[in-house]
Amino acid sequence: MDSVENPFVIGKVVGGGKFADRDNETLLLKRELDNNQNVIIISPRRYGKTSLILHALQEAGKEYVYVDCSLANDEAGLLEQMLNNFVGNQPLEKLAAAIRGCLKDLELTIEVNPAKIKVKNVGSAGFEEVVKYVSSKIVVLDEFQEVVRISENLPKRLRAVIQHQRKPFVFLGSKRHMMRELFQNPNSAFYNSGVVLNLGLIPPREFQPFITHWFKRTGVKLEDGDTQGILDFTHGHPYYTQYLCHFLWEKRRAHDKATVDQVVSFMVEANSSFYESAYSSLNPNQRKALAIVAREKNVFSKQAIKAGKMNATQNLQKALASLANKEIIDKNGHYHFNDLLFRKWMLDRTQPN
Repeated sequence: MDSVENPFVIGKVVGGGKFADRDNETLLLKRELDNNQNVIIISPRRYGKTSLILHALQEAGKEYVYVDCSLANDEAGLLEQMLNNFVGNQPLEKLAAAIRGCLKDLELTIEVNPAKIKVKNVGSAGFEEVVKYVSSKIVVLDEFQEVVRISENLPKRLRAVIQHQRKPFVFLGSKRHMMRELFQNPNSAFYNSGVVLNLGLIPPREFQPFITHWFKRTGVKLEDGDTQGILDFTHGHPYYTQYLCHFLWEKRRAHDKATVDQVVSFMVEANSSFYESAYSSLNPNQRKALAIVAREKNVFSKQAIKAGKMNATQNLQKALASLANKEIIDKNGHYHFNDLLFRKWMLDRTQPN
C-alpha cells in the first residue's frame, strides 16, 4: 500500500482515468473540434475547464497550443507564450530553423539554457504572423477575458486573424460577465464566433461511481455514508470533490475512521489563516454581507437583511458587488461562495453560542 498513489488530484490539470465524468461535454467538444468549430467554455474557477478541454483534445488525438492569457503582461508576452508552447522542448537548432524565414516582421531573440524565444517588438504585421504561424495547431486561450486587460483593441486584432484560419480556436474564461460581453454582445468583435459551453457542477449521481471506483481500485475502503457525505458537502463541485476525496482517502488508507464532517473541519482548519486574513481585510458591511451569503439563499429577503443587521438594501448591494469584485463570492442564480471551505469557516464563526 505504501507505493499506491492517491488517485484524487488537486491543484493540477487532471487527465486520463483520473478525469471525472464530463462524458457528454467531452463528446460535444470532440465533435465540434472535428468540425473545425471554435469553442467557448465559460465557468467559474475550479470547475475543470482546462482539464476538460485538454482531455477532449488528447482523446481526439489533436495537436494543440495552450496559452494562459492571465500570465501575459503585454502583447509580447502573449506571443512569447504562443511561440514557446508551439515549438515545445525542441533542440535549439531545430527551434531556430522552425522560425527562421517564417516570422520576418517580428523582432525576437532565442535564449539558451533553457532554449526560449523572447519577443522584443510587436508590430501589427508581426502579431498577425505569429497567430497565423501557431494556428497550424488548435490554439487554446485560457482566461481569455484577460486580453482586454492587455489591450482594449486586442480582441479586434485577434478576431481579424482568427476568422481566416482553418483550425479552430478554443476560448476559456472564468469571469462570466466579461466572457459574455466578449462573445454575446452584438457590438463585440467575437460576437457569435463559436459554440458556447457553460460548464456547471457535475451531478452527484454521476460523480458517485467515480469516487467509489477509485477507492475500490486502490484498495482503500470507504465507510458507510462516506460518498453521500462527500457529495452533500460539495454538491458535485469538481475541485472540492477531488479535494475532499484526497484527504478522506489518506485518512481511510491509514485506517482512520474520521467522519466526512471531521475531515472537512480538518481542511477548514488547515486553510484558516487564509480565511482569517481575507476576512480581516473586509469592512463591516462586507463582513455582514458575507455572513448573509453563507446562511441565506435569498440574500435580499427581509428575514436575511434583518438577521444580518444590514440597515439598508443598497448597502447590502454595494457590499455584495465589492465581494464579487474580490472574487470571494459569485452569482449564478443566487449568490454563493467561490470557496466552499471558506463558507464552512464563515458558518462556524457566525454560529450562535
